[in-house]
Amino acid sequence: MNDQEFEEQKRRVVAVVDEWLPLLGLDHWTVGMDFERGELKDAGVSEDWQGLGRCKANWPYQTARIEFFLKGFVDMESGDVEHHVVHELVHCLLDEIQPDTSDVRAWQQNEHAIEMTARALLRVKYLGVR
Repeated sequence: MNDQEFEEQKRRVVAVVDEWLPLLGLDHWTVGMDFERGELKDAGVSEDWQGLGRCKANWPYQTARIEFFLKGFVDMESGDVEHHVVHELVHCLLDEIQPDTSDVRAWQQNEHAIEMTARALLRVKYLGVR
């Protein structure tokens, strides 16, 4: 990933974060972001798993730091970028129920709840309430 690609992906992610912070009621939180050129791999999840972001939220203090791994965003459509960014932001909303990461089953359940919440929010945004 060259510098131009890095800056373009960073711009895309920041635009989505800026749009969604107030939509999620997180605009009063302090949310920092870090951007990496490479990939996030965690063999503890599964051998072939590749993440695009990692959120470390501290809900009592309403702060979070999100690390985005931009290599995975390069060929991604805008809607998919939005989906992945919203997923990371939903971690802030549900951080207080985040299980101990050594409990793989509880971690998977939490990730499922975060993913389904992110999808529901995107559906409401694009399809409206019916």
